[in-house]
Amino acid sequence: MAVLASTMRSQTKIFITIFFAILTLSNSAWSKSPVWKVSDQDNYFYLGGTVHLLSKQDYPLPTAFDTAYADSEVLVTETDMTVIQNLQFQQSMLKRLMYQDGTTLKQVLSASTFNELAAFCEDRGIPLNAVIRFKPGMAATMLTTFELKRLAITGEGVDAHYAKRARKDQLGKKFLETPEQQIDFLENMGKGKEDALILYTLKESEGLDEWFKQMILYWRNGNVSGLEELGYTPYLDEFSALIDSLLINRNHDWIDQLQGMMQSPEKELVLVGALHLVGEQGLIKLLEKQGYTLQQLD
Repeated sequence: MAVLASTMRSQTKIFITIFFAILTLSNSAWSKSPVWKVSDQDNYFYLGGTVHLLSKQDYPLPTAFDTAYADSEVLVTETDMTVIQNLQFQQSMLKRLMYQDGTTLKQVLSASTFNELAAFCEDRGIPLNAVIRFKPGMAATMLTTFELKRLAITGEGVDAHYAKRARKDQLGKKFLETPEQQIDFLENMGKGKEDALILYTLKESEGLDEWFKQMILYWRNGNVSGLEELGYTPYLDEFSALIDSLLINRNHDWIDQLQGMMQSPEKELVLVGALHLVGEQGLIKLLEKQGYTLQQLD
């Protein structure tokens, strides 16, 4: 579900057009990483902001991840991907995310929004029937996933990369949420604003390539303010409920678990989607308010 969660976050994107020269210049101006050491006197754990889908060009990852991983005994991710990969679970998930009573998006969306969806699918070569039986949150996720695939952004993300290493190295593992909780978020995504969700997804798919390049730049260099400006602030007004359910509420739910890790004898590396770090209700600010010291790794 981490992949699905990433595409949830991915569908809230766009705005900035980038040129390679600007990217290169910006990269040299910021020398930090998306990894923090969170300390309370002698106790500490590592917190890393991740991107759940990457291209081959995004590797190697920032070296701070390896630094934190080498000093950790437990890897903590948003959810257990091995459960998500179970065929029985996937069947149950799809049943929840599809209309079971014959309803389709044609009945849920306004005529104009549905026509735009149909036109987009035709332009991209996406079978409309493959989308319209799904609830809006899943449909938006699928549309963004199709677009990412078209842009060759389908590679292993940070979470999957380190989960694979942790299995090989026999590290301990913990999870912040159950897969069922992540399905709940996806099932209820955009409820009450179905038209707005689909229209934003269609609009933002047109600029996803440039948005993703800018997002990767900010992420690699630990530029939290840039991530906030690009993928968080523009959506607070129209999609405040979505931001609450996908980011803010989950951040608050995770704080107690992170505080518990601070007291555990093991050293943890906690990996969460990068947008969970930003804003006044992001994990960085919430941990600072708890009195912890956060050191951003180079």
